[in-house]
Amino acid sequence: MKLTGSSIFLLALLLRSASSGFVPALADDLSEDISQTQSLSPEQAKSLAEEFKAKGSLPGGANGLDLRGLTSLSVETAAELAKFTGTWLWLDGLSSLDAKTAKALAGFKGSLQINGLPALEAETAKALAESQCEILILNGVTTLDAEAARELARFSGKWLYLNGLQAISADTAKSLANFGGEILSLQGLAELSPEAAQGLATYTGPLWGIGGIGGNGRLYLDGLTKLSPEAAAQLAAFFGEAMTLGMPEISPEVARELARWNPGRKNPIPGVVGFLKFPNLTSLSLESAKAIADAQCGSLMLGGERFENPAQPRHMTVDAPALQALGGFKGKGKVSFGSSLQAADLPVN
Repeated sequence: MKLTGSSIFLLALLLRSASSGFVPALADDLSEDISQTQSLSPEQAKSLAEEFKAKGSLPGGANGLDLRGLTSLSVETAAELAKFTGTWLWLDGLSSLDAKTAKALAGFKGSLQINGLPALEAETAKALAESQCEILILNGVTTLDAEAARELARFSGKWLYLNGLQAISADTAKSLANFGGEILSLQGLAELSPEAAQGLATYTGPLWGIGGIGGNGRLYLDGLTKLSPEAAAQLAAFFGEAMTLGMPEISPEVARELARWNPGRKNPIPGVVGFLKFPNLTSLSLESAKAIADAQCGSLMLGGERFENPAQPRHMTVDAPALQALGGFKGKGKVSFGSSLQAADLPVN
């Protein structure tokens, strides 16, 4: 019989465990491709965690654990997975997660991804917020009420991804803005009401300065297809460090409102503060270029990289008059373009 790499791995587990008096139940029933495993016992989860701790990797050299095939997870198995010391744990096959199981996962310290959950109950959100992981990715959640958002915002990790949200109320936005980590990513929102924009604008991320006068938070709204001047006016009050807005076009009215964003005015430390990014721009009119050139933020990034997302626009055109207008950028930093730009070099320093 020819043994595969995964079979050898599982056989080694059995032999090592047998020598120590512990034999993982059904360990030899794990799929050769761990990501296709549909069920996992506490004993198997413990064996995986122990093997990684001993070797520093899993079969194939993986430094994380891909369990996207799991459709259910017991509290006991979750508690063993929480001991896994790899850098990431994927549980995208779960379509539901109760608070007790979520709490059992709290000890995991890497990047926790559960993209199959369409919604979050407040109790489950509270349990996930107590997790010790640094990155929490819940991109399957399409709706989130204010109560669940309030609990989730207590998450003490660095990055919170909710890219599946398709709409956000003013109360939910205000609750999420209490998140204290570095990145709040809401890339699934196509539109943003002025009320929701007002709530998100209070997001700061980690605070700095005497009395916490500014923050290092980065707000990702890459999925926006349009933004009203009223919503843009609210975002101009954003307290964080960087905003990424996904509109393919910027009207002069929206550009004028966004140009008012000046996080540097709260920063007592000299230097460039504030990055305003438009990765999906396809064009920029002369009037919009003139308006956005008045921006007081630190730097402007127009257009994205060609490799970012095939579904997004890959080319941006800017004519010579608009380029010349951008040369008068009033921020402390510079204007830069992604590789999607199809135009002459920008005539700024």
